[in-house]
Amino acid sequence: MTVHFPLVQLSETERLIASNGMSRLTATEREILNLLVNAYSIKQIARMRNISERTAITHKNNIRNKLGSRNMSEVFKVIIGLAA
Repeated sequence: MTVHFPLVQLSETERLIASNGMSRLTATEREILNLLVNAYSIKQIARMRNISERTAITHKNNIRNKLGSRNMSEVFKVIIGLAA
């Protein structure tokens, strides 16, 4: 059984990203981040975006590197903290 979480509105996510200096992410990286924050797996993201899993992982790593985070947990904490 797959549980789906409602997507955060992209405009809200973009607002959060901009307010935290994350504006250096590309549009694709912002979309991938939005999906990751909403608990989509790399496999699901790859299927939805019609890209390979390796490409989805590369986008995820680029997000983490651009934000100067050691791992995605740090990225999620920032996003979730800003949404609160």
